[in-house]
Order: sequence, then C-alpha cells, then structure tokens
Amino acid sequence: MGASISSGSVRYVFTQAAAPSGEGEVEGSLWYDTSVKELYTYDGSSWNSVISGVPAVILGSGTLTSTTTSIELSGIASGYTWYKVILFATSEAALKSLYLRFNNDNAASAYKWENMKTINATWSNNVDTTSGAIICGDIEGTNRSSHVIDISNVAGKQKVASYTSSVLEGYFYQGTGIWTNTTDEISVITLSQQNIENFSIGTSWLIVGGKW
Repeated sequence: MGASISSGSVRYVFTQAAAPSGEGEVEGSLWYDTSVKELYTYDGSSWNSVISGVPAVILGSGTLTSTTTSIELSGIASGYTWYKVILFATSEAALKSLYLRFNNDNAASAYKWENMKTINATWSNNVDTTSGAIICGDIEGTNRSSHVIDISNVAGKQKVASYTSSVLEGYFYQGTGIWTNTTDEISVITLSQQNIENFSIGTSWLIVGGKW
C-alpha cells in the first residue's frame, strides 16, 4: 500500500513499477511509475498519465565535450505521439549528410525521403529509398549548421519526419521522410553522419516529446 496523506485531498501516494490495483487507491491518489519515470493520477477507476496534459516534455539535451560519431536518445517511454529534435552541429569532416534513424533500424528499405535543396537561390529536388536513413540536410565542417526536425509517432502508422535545415550562407533544405515500420513505437532516436564522421565538440541538441 502507498503512503497515506491524511491532511489533504490526496489519500495515497504510490512509488512502484506496476500500477496499483486493490492496494487502497482512491480517487485523487498519485502513482509515480518508476519504470518509465512518469506520474499518474487515479480517477476512481483508472490511472491517467499527468504528462498527457502537458504540451511537451524535454527528453534529452546536451552539448558535446568530446567528439562522437552519433547522438542517441534511447529508452524512450511509450505513449509519446510526437517529437521535436533541434540540433546545432559542426563536424570534423567536410560536407556530409545528417542521418536520422529510429530503433537502431538501418535497413536500406526501412526509410524513404525527399527534400528540396537551395544553393544560392537555385533549387534542386532529391529523392531516395535506399539510404537506410532519413537524410535531414548537411553538416559542413566547422560551419555551424542548424536542423529542426518534427516527428510523428502514431501507433499503427508509418512514422513521418519533416525538417528544415541550413548550413553555410545560401544553403537551405526542406524535406520529409518516413520510417516504414507500422508496428513499433519509436523508442530510440539516433543522429549520425554520412561515412560515420565525428560530430565536433560544441555540437548541441534538444529532444522534446509530447502526447496528444
């Protein structure tokens, strides 16, 4: 049974991995799920996630203090229906593509993407179905690039990522890609570079998730 709080409207507070059932829970009880790090309230018949009423939650962020070939957020709890990834990146290599993958899936047929690229006001169109990732623009050496990626994570549907990015003056990208998996929710988000190049020190990122 959870700890009793007798002076207020909350009757019991539970801290455990499994949802309390028949443990004295009453309407207004609180349960902190230690397995997914989320808070729930009890309405008298079922437990409801407090996060579902929050527009967005920061799932991960950081700034590199050493070089690395990938930036990965793993162990994402189920139930998030959208994500936003913001990346400001530099690389130890010349112009390389930014790869976005989900759940460590790098199968060539798992992703499809299309983008429009402009170089000094000249537009070109690119389409790919065999790269094993969604390409979200380019990263160019010490020239800091910016990338904003919006991801949908609807159960039973292909996962869609739309993005805008820029690198160097006059280089802009807009595009959309899909992860063709309709079975699994996204639990891992990975950013890497073409040819497994290193992200440089100072590269920073923010990953936000939300529930509709």
